[in-house]
Amino acid sequence: MRKLTLAEVTALTRAGTRLIRTWRVPTTLAPLILGGPDQPFDAFLKRLTILVDIHACVRRIFIHPRRSFDWLHRPNAVFDGQSPLQLMARGDMASLDRVRGYLEAELGG
Repeated sequence: MRKLTLAEVTALTRAGTRLIRTWRVPTTLAPLILGGPDQPFDAFLKRLTILVDIHACVRRIFIHPRRSFDWLHRPNAVFDGQSPLQLMARGDMASLDRVRGYLEAELGG
């Protein structure tokens, strides 16, 4: 990941915070999705980047915002019966990448 400017870091942090709020992530899951306070700052920024990518994919697949919200909260057989948010709340980067990878594959990427 290239070095981000202060303005880019600020914008990315705001976007991540907004997504957590927009997706109505329960307060118990948000810290798990965003990572703990002991993680390196670069890892935090990578998580935020993945969340923004997930949001962009979901919005391309589901044009109506309500459908994208429902998809994020609904159990999905592809994720072993967990919702995408539950999977992301495992806290590991691989789970975030799994959701993003699934969506990108759905978009043909």
